[in-house]
Amino acid sequence: MEREEKEPRRRRARQHHVAKESRRFQAQRQARRQAKEEKRQMITTIPIPDISNESVIGTPSNGSCDDLGTMILRHFARSAVRILEFGTNAGRTTLNMSDASPKASLFTIDLAVNESTKLPQHGNDSSCRASTDCASQCRMCDNVTCLTGDSATFDFNSAVSWIDMAFIDGSHSQEYVENDSAIAFALLRKGRIFWHDYHGGWDGVNIALDKLAETVPLFLFENTSLVMFESL
Repeated sequence: MEREEKEPRRRRARQHHVAKESRRFQAQRQARRQAKEEKRQMITTIPIPDISNESVIGTPSNGSCDDLGTMILRHFARSAVRILEFGTNAGRTTLNMSDASPKASLFTIDLAVNESTKLPQHGNDSSCRASTDCASQCRMCDNVTCLTGDSATFDFNSAVSWIDMAFIDGSHSQEYVENDSAIAFALLRKGRIFWHDYHGGWDGVNIALDKLAETVPLFLFENTSLVMFESL
């Protein structure tokens, strides 16, 4: 009789324990989801500036910045004096920033053909490099200096000195986005840094910028994959 009375109590205790553990698990999962959402929202979405007077020139190539992003870059390049671009590719974005700001000094860097790198690259980076015609669209721009080399080992202090605008669209691995960002911040006086391909299918870019957003304010232009840091 006593055993029969204890068994329902044990069963209720087990049920209570299971229910308690289930609630705890659900609360932890909700907290993780909320923390992830808050982290994602650390990059603030902002409206696109007035780019009604901007028009894109040059021929699109594999991996080049989209027209909307290029027009935004043209808009901000107009007020820049020294611009550094990571990832020349065929030079379409370079050409547009040069055209928008012909009196600025523009430096752009990309790897030489078949050049190895110090840091790991994203597996799809090679498909975005038009290695046979690298910088072909901006070679005739008088204000553009084409640099060749690995941004992880290149001496930017000697070649560039300082900048007031940077555009980071080189290797899409987390390691290179972090490397190129650190260089841009080190060279930047007052001005802006831009990154392409945030939430554009490149996990390395997303991870690097989400981490960066924990330390500095970053802004995402609505309906684009273009992120900006601004220090004026």
